[in-house]
Amino acid sequence: MKNQLIILAMYTAILASCNNQSKQKATSELPAKMNEPTTCFSFVENNDKVLMNITITDDLVEGDLFYKYSGKDKNSGKIKGQMYGDTLVADYTIMSEGVNSVREVAFLKKDNVWNEGYSEVEEQKGKTVFKNRSVLKFENKMPLIKTECNTN
Repeated sequence: MKNQLIILAMYTAILASCNNQSKQKATSELPAKMNEPTTCFSFVENNDKVLMNITITDDLVEGDLFYKYSGKDKNSGKIKGQMYGDTLVADYTIMSEGVNSVREVAFLKKDNVWNEGYSEVEEQKGKTVFKNRSVLKFENKMPLIKTECNTN
């Protein structure tokens, strides 16, 4: 009987050890998140300026977006969205005259250059969104080119 208890205890210890090793192996085989540090892009021509600073984690994107067009008020806000292949679709949230507003934006990435997409928009649940994303036009009028991030 004593030998059977010893064998049972050893068998339990071996099973526990194998179970822990398989858990460790499974955990170590999980892919690491594909993180990029904050990357900055800009378009500057004459008195027009567009700046985009983004961090991409897997397919999720967060960052800052700034527009200043000659003769118009500047606006600056946060973007939060998702990559769909080479296309970023995000909510752009700005505070203007004490009021928060949200507008959907889209950018197409090609060779480290982002071009903003345009299409007809509509209001839905307090947010301006594209009526039909499949007809977005990504014109190369204001290409956002990778630049050094300003730490100021």
